[in-house]
Amino acid sequence: YGWNYNANGGNCTDSIGFSALPAGGANYVDGTFKFNSNGSGTFFWSSSEYNADNVYYVTLVNSSVEAFLTYNYVKSNAYSVRCVKD
Repeated sequence: YGWNYNANGGNCTDSIGFSALPAGGANYVDGTFKFNSNGSGTFFWSSSEYNADNVYYVTLVNSSVEAFLTYNYVKSNAYSVRCVKD
């Protein structure tokens, strides 16, 4: 639900019951947040740092069935967080 072109999302869940919505994200540029990818992708922060200034994050986009783990993105960006309850 909510993915552009009804792609790679729908009401689908993975084998552990996770389902993501395309919330997009926001990059902090020149003192303001610039929102992007709403409807076509989402970004999730990882709890693991790459270094003191950068952190890992996961990208999900409507044009791919894969999740992408990336690093070297500044911590001031606004991305989603997934909380898991034991």
